[in-house]
Amino acid sequence: MNNKKMFLISLFAISALTALNASAKTYCGILGDQKIELDSKYFAMKPDYEGYSPWEANDFEPNADCSSKIILLSARTNIDTGEPSRGASEKGSNIVIFYEPAKDNLFLNRYANSFERQKEFKLINNSAKKAVYEDISTNSFNMRNVARKTVYLDNGQVTEIFECGFNTTTKINSCTLFFYSEKYNVKIYGNYNSLKNFVKARNFSVEFINKARIIK
Repeated sequence: MNNKKMFLISLFAISALTALNASAKTYCGILGDQKIELDSKYFAMKPDYEGYSPWEANDFEPNADCSSKIILLSARTNIDTGEPSRGASEKGSNIVIFYEPAKDNLFLNRYANSFERQKEFKLINNSAKKAVYEDISTNSFNMRNVARKTVYLDNGQVTEIFECGFNTTTKINSCTLFFYSEKYNVKIYGNYNSLKNFVKARNFSVEFINKARIIK
């Protein structure tokens, strides 16, 4: 069997797994109080529906009327084009956005407060606008990781949390931006250059989920 045929077979198998139990081209459901529908190309696997996860209940089929409740939505896209991507990359503009319906708007404050209780993080900069925590640790594979968490503040309220880590062994850099928007806790994973513009990241995430909403 030649390489081209092997590649096509592998591609078909991956596509079949990632689109499992979705309709032909989309996933849909209720995220928070909004009905949404997105092309399955945006997902590595189906969203987390209430009572089920992508790792279980493989025979679960969301309701055709999009009434199944989604508890976590993660979409792979490009922050410049809005097109589907293969996931976040160290270089380029590919990102992964996570949307979770928020019970309140205090998640960022609770998460920021938890840094004070983590002994491995040291406060190295503190002002009215931001607090910076740094950590240098060794993971189970004996790789040195340098991580920094920056908490941005406005009148004492946390507006964003920006986490970046650099693995000194693999030379891989990755960042995560956390914020609250549109009744969702939002997390965007990607590289530093893709996420350093917080206004762009916020606006993109809102526009992205708005385009996925089903308007009656």
